[in-house]
Amino acid sequence: MKHAWFPMPTAAWLLATAAGLTAALTLTSAHAAPSLAADCRADQADRAPGAGADWAAVARRDTQRQQRVRNAVKALRLRSAEDFRCASLILLHAGDELALRLAFALAVQGQALAPDQPRLARLAADAWDRLMMARQQPQWFATQFVAAGAGDKGFKLYPVVPDLMSDTERARLGGLREAEVQAELARLNAAPVSAGVAPPDAASPPPLQLRAEPAVLLPVLDLDAGLANALAQLLQEGLPRPTTAQGSTPTRLIFLPRSPAALRPFFARQAPRVPRFEGSATPTSASVAEIQVETHAGRVHRLVVGIDDEVQAAAVLTVRPSRFFALQAEQATPDGPVTLTGIERQP
Repeated sequence: MKHAWFPMPTAAWLLATAAGLTAALTLTSAHAAPSLAADCRADQADRAPGAGADWAAVARRDTQRQQRVRNAVKALRLRSAEDFRCASLILLHAGDELALRLAFALAVQGQALAPDQPRLARLAADAWDRLMMARQQPQWFATQFVAAGAGDKGFKLYPVVPDLMSDTERARLGGLREAEVQAELARLNAAPVSAGVAPPDAASPPPLQLRAEPAVLLPVLDLDAGLANALAQLLQEGLPRPTTAQGSTPTRLIFLPRSPAALRPFFARQAPRVPRFEGSATPTSASVAEIQVETHAGRVHRLVVGIDDEVQAAAVLTVRPSRFFALQAEQATPDGPVTLTGIERQP
């Protein structure tokens, strides 16, 4: 589920992320192409306060606009930073993971062309946070709010990865400061809920608590830094629940690697939380763990973890684990905590 000064990446990484989009770029004016500009205005008009939108009709218009954007991308017709901004904004409302990945890539490409435009940084942060939501993972930049759910009124902030970055760093990367989060909550909860907005989905079941003794965890710091980072995140945020009687297909955990020295106090129970990432982006700053939960008699008994330290484009997430580990586990009841008892590298 996670992290770094990755999200607004280096110029080299941006080009790798959007390789298919940049091959024929010619920098022209700062204005969007007329058709994109018109679609961008229509997208925002459909969502203007007090518009009283028929959301079924809006969805149909959204689909048409999104298809025109995809056609423009394939034809390499995006030229200016404003082209990329409009295209990303339109795709941001598609909601599916593929569209959100493209929305993020388009936003960061726009930043490469106009690095001083704050609204492009905010758009990239929005797209990344919505992508995390689509994957049922915590957001990074505190840009997304959801209905509070049954029994509660109004809106709340969608969960954010704890201690990922400072308030100042989040704002620099396009996210919201804590004061801005509170102001947005006040605005949302002061306004009436729009008619026609679909009720929120039922809340996903909470993850399983993962536990391990220092004697099991500390040797991992020398065994494999990527595995150590993945375990630190799982210990802090929980283990994805099995989705079938046999376990689950692999789920992905995205993280910004901390050094073994930084993780040691957490593993030794001398610090209550995983330390915040400190560092700058590199082309390989984002790492991914693929985690498969295996069960026996309804209880977790093993985890298989694959690690990829070199995710060249986190928006696309082409994951190729270079090594695998088997983690033996014990669980007294199907809903109870999972305790790690042994870790070994797979051949």
